[in-house]
This record gives sequence, structure tokens and C-alpha cells, in this order.
Amino acid sequence: MAKQTQKSFVAGLAAQYGDRLRRFLFTRARNSADVPDLAQEVFLRLMRVEQHEMIRSPEAYLFTVARHVAHQHTLHQANAPQAVDITEVFPELQVNASDDPRALLQWRWRGPR
Repeated sequence: MAKQTQKSFVAGLAAQYGDRLRRFLFTRARNSADVPDLAQEVFLRLMRVEQHEMIRSPEAYLFTVARHVAHQHTLHQANAPQAVDITEVFPELQVNASDDPRALLQWRWRGPR
């Protein structure tokens, strides 16, 4: 019974504040494609709340959780390695058959003659 009440509590929040939550997350996410995942994470965290009856202001609690989720997402994105499109750097990676690594190394150390 408590699980159903918890589900209805979260479903009620989603119905009442879902659009506002997505707009809130949209303004904080670098990539708009991340917004549905962030919103889902907010609702999953709310599902883990044991005593939702104790929450005095569900709206404030929802947006506090959303702020934490957005902040953690931003930190995670800042630490993630940058993706590189291989087609952009491919010409730099190509080596001509006439390039002799030994000759190139000597040229760099001694300079052109």
C-alpha cells in the first residue's frame, strides 16, 4: 500500500510540475537531449523517498532535487572527455609512404639543411 501511495505522490508531482521541471532542466542542461533523462532521474530519486508525507512543500522539494541532479550532471559533463570526430583529424593522421620517420626526426632536431 505504501508503495502505491508513493507512486501516486510522484505521479501527481509529474502531472502538476512536469512541464515546469523540464523547462527548469532545459535552462541548466548544455544539451537539450539530456532533459528527459534528467527529469527521469529526478522522479527516480523522489521514488526513493521513504516518508513523502513529511515533505512540507512538494514543489520546493522537487526543484531542490532537480537542482542537485542538474548540478551533478554539469559536474559529470565537465569531467567527461571531449568527443572528437575522426573525420576532422584524419588528414593529420595520414602518413605518406615517402615520409621516413628517421629523417623527420633528424630534421626536427638539427633543423633543415
